[in-house]
Amino acid sequence: MADFMKTDYSNNSGNSYEPLPTGTYEMIINNAKENATQSGAETLQIDLLVRNDLDKVPELAETNAKYHNRHVFMDNWKRHSTNQYDLDGFQYILQAVGVPEGTPLKSIDDFTKLITGVPVNVYVKKE
Repeated sequence: MADFMKTDYSNNSGNSYEPLPTGTYEMIINNAKENATQSGAETLQIDLLVRNDLDKVPELAETNAKYHNRHVFMDNWKRHSTNQYDLDGFQYILQAVGVPEGTPLKSIDDFTKLITGVPVNVYVKKE
């Protein structure tokens, strides 16, 4: 019976868990889902994934080519005073993914379905 694999670490590259450097990245909205902390604070967390199919694009040599497949998480917290999301902030996300003006959304599920899987340009700033 043939072996499944043989260990060979010669091609492993060092992966860092440092924040992404400041820059513009082409990403995919990998997932969007509601979460809550143990204390009950609620958020809509958006998981952005740096695209891995653009390594040869010269303009992305310092971003996507170096950091493809890295995740960035964006939390959108419900306001304590209203227990509602900041819907004005969601408008920027909808515009970035190209949802037509005037599109009605009946629920947060409608919102997450519209944005999940869509490519977006994201400016990342390390603060």
